[in-house]
Amino acid sequence: MTDVVFILLTLAFFAAAAALVAACDRIIGADAVTEEHPQQETPEETKAA
Repeated sequence: MTDVVFILLTLAFFAAAAALVAACDRIIGADAVTEEHPQQETPEETKAA
């Protein structure tokens, strides 16, 4: 029985962490692309160049 409780608590923790990340992303928004941190090219863009 304690194993089931531990698994449920672990799953609840990860669900709460995922919800917190989603909520913070919704509040703050995506990171801006700057000259210091340019957006990385995808492999498809590299082949086309």
